[in-house]
Amino acid sequence: MSAAENKAVVRRLLEEAWNRGRLGAVAECLAEDAVLHLPAGPGSVPFGPAVQADVIAAWRTAFPDLRRAVADLLVDGDKVIANVPLTGPHAGVLALGGRTIEPTGKSIHVRELLICQVADGKIVELWATFDRLAVLEQLDRLPPATPGALA
Repeated sequence: MSAAENKAVVRRLLEEAWNRGRLGAVAECLAEDAVLHLPAGPGSVPFGPAVQADVIAAWRTAFPDLRRAVADLLVDGDKVIANVPLTGPHAGVLALGGRTIEPTGKSIHVRELLICQVADGKIVELWATFDRLAVLEQLDRLPPATPGALA
């Protein structure tokens, strides 16, 4: 596929599924056997359309007005690199990092960097960096710092 077609797949996942809540677009953009690579935790996990749709639904419940902009899309071969700012007010229950966070009304602004490998018109691998700590900080949901803990 061309660079423009690969970029269109990633843009569609972000704009159609994430921003508009059209979860049917997930299966059109993500391969059934897609894999997600995270910087922490188990390393890589299965991340097919059903898992991605559940993640999107959970975030859209917690942040009904969540907006994932596409600041940059760069292509290198079959990989699309996306710089994606996320913004929105926290208006529903959020499950994040083993925590359940009741609505705070506070807005978040974090940036996610994605590398999406595209094959045959679908994302087959996804590398994601996402700052959970920044979300917790912005929602005022971190435990108080212990004086001298890092000294």
